[in-house]
Amino acid sequence: MRRAFLLLCLMADAASAQCCLGAQDGEHTSANGLYRVRATSQTGTGPQAHGPYRFAFAYEERDVDGTWRELGSFERSWDTDAHFSMTVCASPTGNGFLLSTSMDDTVVLLSRDGRTLRDLRGDKERADIALWTPEHRSPYLVAQVDGLDLRAQLFVPFAEAIHERCWSQTDRDYTATPEQRVFAIGDEQRRFWLAMLCWSEAQARDQEPRARAAISQASSANAEERERGRAALVQLGMSARMPLANAILAAQGDNDDELRARLVPVRDRIDQLACGHDAPHRNLDLLAALLTHPDEELRTVAAGQLRRILPDGSSPTADWIQRRRESLRWDAASDRFLEKR
Repeated sequence: MRRAFLLLCLMADAASAQCCLGAQDGEHTSANGLYRVRATSQTGTGPQAHGPYRFAFAYEERDVDGTWRELGSFERSWDTDAHFSMTVCASPTGNGFLLSTSMDDTVVLLSRDGRTLRDLRGDKERADIALWTPEHRSPYLVAQVDGLDLRAQLFVPFAEAIHERCWSQTDRDYTATPEQRVFAIGDEQRRFWLAMLCWSEAQARDQEPRARAAISQASSANAEERERGRAALVQLGMSARMPLANAILAAQGDNDDELRARLVPVRDRIDQLACGHDAPHRNLDLLAALLTHPDEELRTVAAGQLRRILPDGSSPTADWIQRRRESLRWDAASDRFLEKR
């Protein structure tokens, strides 16, 4: 019954989902209107295009003049002729989009180039995303855990389920779940988010020697030493990104496939923990979105970072940032945003 209800929801939102009448193109614009994802069938649309399914995905940003600029694209295919439904939901902070299909039992956050950043399956028997109407830009996660039908609002930039609700057969409605956090995030993930939001380029310069030493450890022939190096790099987080990128590039130039194979998974792990955000510490869209996050510590850190990086006298609210977003420019010398002159 839940699945039938979900399919009705998907059919009602043809702009962002596919129904079972063959392949259908899809599109979704983020709640702030700044980003969108387009899914275009490469094998036609309609009942005659009934598998195998192949889609081209494009994630785009709206420029000041209203035109769309592509940030990344890729293709994905499903080798089946079964009924197919799909929902896409663009992140409002430039890092990628959510995808769920009837072919998969999970919801994934994909990067701009198609890498899986987060998988929301966890202990859920099945998970889907639903947008109740074309105007409702904030999606819900609809899932089953231990036989219970669950729904949770999603904080899309982190693919994080919040405001959990459980289906009540008695009240025929979704009500608050017990105290247990069905969708709780891990401690490592939460610590990484808190650290990356208040990181700075100055911190990277200070920690560069530690990053280089950890890369040397991760390159060791000794397995235990490699593991310690990988762990140290992940703990360094944003400060390890540039040294890792340089080391991977050097290994590629030296045709050192073994070293590159050891370092790439570490780089990818850091990218996954950052949920694909390139510069979260100065991503105004992300920091503004976090001002209303239910986690008090995340809200506090985001507000503090905005006060640090915005011009003196600014009002670090989501509305203020939205109105002035295009008039601010990042000044590397002062490590903060300045008003355009």
